[in-house]
Amino acid sequence: MWQSVRDWALVWALVLTGIAAPVATLARTPVTRDAPLLVIARDPGALVARAGGRVVGPARAPLAILADADPGLPDRLRALGAWHVGGAAALAALCDPGQGTSK
Repeated sequence: MWQSVRDWALVWALVLTGIAAPVATLARTPVTRDAPLLVIARDPGALVARAGGRVVGPARAPLAILADADPGLPDRLRALGAWHVGGAAALAALCDPGQGTSK
């Protein structure tokens, strides 16, 4: 029985690690003025509109959206309750791990 419990614990540890790594990558991405913002919130489109920002895509994402990075927008979004505001460049790194490396 204990072998089965250890096996399940190992499986869950691997699953959680696989989920935590991309989330940690997103959390460390700095906000820059030349790249869009990644906004994660319950209703990100409405939140960006209330903060005076402009949505640049995708239009139908349930929890995340990209917005123009105008000065002060990240602070306004955080004040309105966004769960995460960061640079969208991390998305490119998640989709293409070689992004930004010399070839």
